[in-house]
Formats: sequence, C-alpha cells, structure tokens
Amino acid sequence: MGLTANAQKESGFKAQINGDPRSDVGGNGDLAIKVGNNYYCSFGLWQLNVCASGGGGQRFAKQFNIDLEAPENRTPDGELYKAITNEDKQFRFVASDLKPLYESNKSTVTTAEGWGKIIAVKFEICRECKPVGHTSGRYQQTVARGNIAAGLEEDTTLTRKVSQV
Repeated sequence: MGLTANAQKESGFKAQINGDPRSDVGGNGDLAIKVGNNYYCSFGLWQLNVCASGGGGQRFAKQFNIDLEAPENRTPDGELYKAITNEDKQFRFVASDLKPLYESNKSTVTTAEGWGKIIAVKFEICRECKPVGHTSGRYQQTVARGNIAAGLEEDTTLTRKVSQV
C-alpha cells in the first residue's frame, strides 16, 4: 500500500510521465532531461529524480549502469530516458531498491499507514517528506502518503489534475 500511495501522489499511476521541471528542484539541474521544450528532473510512476543528489533517478541510473552525465542522456532518445520511463525497469528498480528498507523495518512497521510514511521519508525523499514532527515542519506529504496507504484520505488534487489532461 505504501508504494501504491507514493505512485498515486507522484504520477497518478502513469509510468511515462515527466515531472519536476528543472527550475523547481534542488540539486544538479544540469542533469535534467529535455523533453519537448522543457527540462525535467523526475520520471515515471514514482517520479524518480535524476537531479537531486541521491534521488531515486540517480539510484536508478546506477543500478542500470547508465551514465547520468553523458550528453546523450539529456534527451528522450538517450538510454536514461528510455530506461527510466520503462514500466518494467521502474518495477525492477523499486523491488531492488526497497528490499533493504523492507528488511530493516519489517519488524517495527506493521501498518499500511506506517509503510506509506517510511517510503515517503526513506525512498521518495521529497521536500515535504520529512519524518512526522520534524523541526522543519516539512512533513505534510509524509502524512498524506500514510493516510492514502491507510485508505483515510482521497487525493483530490491529483484527481483534478488528471481529469484536466
């Protein structure tokens, strides 16, 4: 449920969606991929970020031995874009990337809500995905993902965005 909640919040379950324009993210915007007339940093079901240091997109590239800095990987024709928007590769990456997280938390995290929150904090690592109660106050998305996983919250903002497409 936690992964499903994250995919719902990030992409509306669209494996080939681009997100996080380069101008909106921290990290190395030079790694953004130009699609059409815009540069994007995040891709796929879980919006794997190639720009943020340690982001899911960077971990994805490492797992599949793809050079993040190669100029040919800054376009939709490059190996990185083709791989990171491939649904099968996204699932293979997530299964591999989350195995250690699961193993280290399976005895203490026992609810869908708990998994939604831990995936937000330790896998997604978004700006608003800090641990609940973090002094920065930036944990709204952690709470939202936990609630979605628990079936307590409907994500109406995403529903509106998807219906406008």
